[in-house]
Amino acid sequence: MRPRYRYIAFEVVAGANKQDVYRVAAFICKTLGIDRTEIRIITEGTDPREGLFRCIHSRADGVKKAMARDGSPLRVLGVSGTIRAARRKFFPDKKAQDVPPERGAACR
Repeated sequence: MRPRYRYIAFEVVAGANKQDVYRVAAFICKTLGIDRTEIRIITEGTDPREGLFRCIHSRADGVKKAMARDGSPLRVLGVSGTIRAARRKFFPDKKAQDVPPERGAACR
């Protein structure tokens, strides 16, 4: 059976860089006691300051809490069940040419 994933949208606060995202991912794995392969970082286009963490649905709350700790260079934007919905909800200013219009929207 294929695992269910959750996509946690984040943005990097000012003064942080791309390496801080990887440090946070390592911290999350250490804190939750999970393997590094259970969390995947997906960056959004050319802007490395925002992206998505993909994790198994049962770990989403723990990952979100670990990301939101004091002094973290990441700010949690929200959680979604699909990568398409996460991009549409949290990064709407990106080109949406790969996302087809809502079903039935053009027929009305």
